[in-house]
Amino acid sequence: MIQALRSLETEPSARSDQPLPPLVHHPTAHKVRAWLVTKRMSLAWAVPLLAITAIVRLINLGGSPQRVDDEGTYVAQAYAVSRLGNLSHYTYWYDHPPLGWIQIAVWEKLTFGFSRYDVAILAGREFIVVAGVVAAAMLFILARRLRLSRPAAGAAVLILALSPLAVQYQRTVFLDNVATPWLLAAFVLALAPSRQLAAFAGAAVCFSIAVLSKETYLLFLPFLGWQMWRMADRGTRRYTVSMAGAIVVVLGVCYVLMATLKGELLPGTNRVSLVSGIGFQLFGRQSSGSLFQSGSQARATLEHWMLDPAILVAGFLAALLLLRSRRFAPIASAIVFLVVFALRPGYLPVPYVIALLPFFALLIPAAIEVSIKAALASSSAVRRWLQIAATGVAAVLAVVIAVPMWAAQAPGLLQVDHDQPMRQAERWTRLPADGGRLDVARPRRGRLPADQGCLVPQGRHGPRGRRDGSERLARLRLRDQHQLHPQGLRRRADSCPGTNQFGRGGELR
Repeated sequence: MIQALRSLETEPSARSDQPLPPLVHHPTAHKVRAWLVTKRMSLAWAVPLLAITAIVRLINLGGSPQRVDDEGTYVAQAYAVSRLGNLSHYTYWYDHPPLGWIQIAVWEKLTFGFSRYDVAILAGREFIVVAGVVAAAMLFILARRLRLSRPAAGAAVLILALSPLAVQYQRTVFLDNVATPWLLAAFVLALAPSRQLAAFAGAAVCFSIAVLSKETYLLFLPFLGWQMWRMADRGTRRYTVSMAGAIVVVLGVCYVLMATLKGELLPGTNRVSLVSGIGFQLFGRQSSGSLFQSGSQARATLEHWMLDPAILVAGFLAALLLLRSRRFAPIASAIVFLVVFALRPGYLPVPYVIALLPFFALLIPAAIEVSIKAALASSSAVRRWLQIAATGVAAVLAVVIAVPMWAAQAPGLLQVDHDQPMRQAERWTRLPADGGRLDVARPRRGRLPADQGCLVPQGRHGPRGRRDGSERLARLRLRDQHQLHPQGLRRRADSCPGTNQFGRGGELR
């Protein structure tokens, strides 16, 4: 044993005269280092802007906006995926593809979101903030792929980061917020200058994920295909674009196959079906009326969007201006089409604007930069300076109008607690039975109509490890497997002695 140890001690000195083996540089580390060096200027622009995007959305995340019923629905469905092993907390009836809330469930599973927040919807909003930051990163890359300068790309991200309309909607648990980063990633990959086979395949996968998260994003398909067709190499154009289209079809068929394997493809007695769900979305929804009709639901939706009219008007005008630009024609055409589509006399969902906001933010600085470059390329000095002056005046006017408007909206988004009535209602459900009040711990004595935003599992536990009253209410709701229609809820609320109102947000609408 001693002899062996001595041999180990003397062996290095005996070999000291031999050359050391050469150091092997890992190719991946070398590529990452080279990429960081190449992209250092873009990273210097993008990273602070992404930090601003995250900070603005995280401030007062639980206070503004007030919880809405859609958030309760999607977070409860994410809870059912992660904790119950089901696609929904009630019968899944194919109202939306499930991939959106499955992504929320995966995030919650990885981060233990329901255990970290006393309100489960905040776990969903946390994921939405992450999705918003990713969307901002994709927006910067998309702007650079479209050959915008770094200041213009940074301006696009800053507009999206600070617009009150974007802040309001991009911190709410809507499936559109889950789909938007995937849509932007699809356009980024469609603009790839090299390795188009892999890039187009990735674009098709990203677009399919966006559609399976929110079905209305299928409206972007012809414009994404147009973008691919224009970017594809002529020698391989038919092959690469056809391959991308086949991937979209195959992934879409997977959703149909799921319904088929569950025996829920076609309508039948006492069962849901994919065909019925699609029929409801396309033809069964009540029309929102016209945007130009006072008192219509569409007009009310437009008034919600008027939280920031500057980005809506400037973005649409920029899209019209860029229709003649070869680089921006597919995206500008998509925005013009979607705006015109919203004017049709049909159902207009409130989160419809979420898909438009990143492209509005992109097209505004793009229109300014394209106009200035066109002016500088003009051979006439008079025309050159007139166009530059007109563009500068328009840009300054937009800033003068937008900045005070955004500053006036900032306190309501970053300071005011609009969700207080909801928490008051939840605290009331934890009180014991008193007179005419309903004891939610003994539900057989009556029913308590409540907003869907309250009826999701709460992460907080009560004394001795027991769930609090709002969790018991949520579990009763999950077992009930029945969702009241708003009209039926109003009729029951009129005759229910346990109905109370809390502040302005407690009103049944």
